[in-house]
Amino acid sequence: MSWVSDACESIASLRGKRITRATVVKMALIDQGPGGLPVFRHPAAPFVQAIKIELALDDGRFALFSNYQNDGDFPISMGILAESSIEAHWADATREGEPSIYRLASPPNFPLGLVTSAETRLNANGDIAEVAMAVEGREVVLRAGEVIEHAGNTFAFCDMAGSILLFLSADARSTAKLNETLSWR
Repeated sequence: MSWVSDACESIASLRGKRITRATVVKMALIDQGPGGLPVFRHPAAPFVQAIKIELALDDGRFALFSNYQNDGDFPISMGILAESSIEAHWADATREGEPSIYRLASPPNFPLGLVTSAETRLNANGDIAEVAMAVEGREVVLRAGEVIEHAGNTFAFCDMAGSILLFLSADARSTAKLNETLSWR
């Protein structure tokens, strides 16, 4: 059995568990926006860009989602931990108004409660490209991808890149224009 299969089984094991808290290490969409500060939200981006997503479970453990590199792709990985990795390593993450491209946050709309489904979607290379979960009747989608800035105020939501795009609904996921060049204006 491969470690990707193990990760898929770990993700599937979230079914029947309760999420009590969600903590995200967000990464800016734009490194330097107005005033030289990073920009974390934009109307064209129906997601939170994250480098880590940690779900506190009702059994006292933590499900930690992140990425790993496999050649040119950065698929999703997930492990079940006895302690919070984010609290241990990101407790001093910078706050609003500071120039860091990272922020520690609890997404206010992330559903808490019973996980009724947890599915993985693999890409052609057999890596985890997407995780879809239903929590208290609401769908949450984690997609391997990253916002890549280009010259001339343009960008693209690049698939299988080095972050996780956190969509708080299936509708938000369906509106994202993956791998298309868009304008910030």
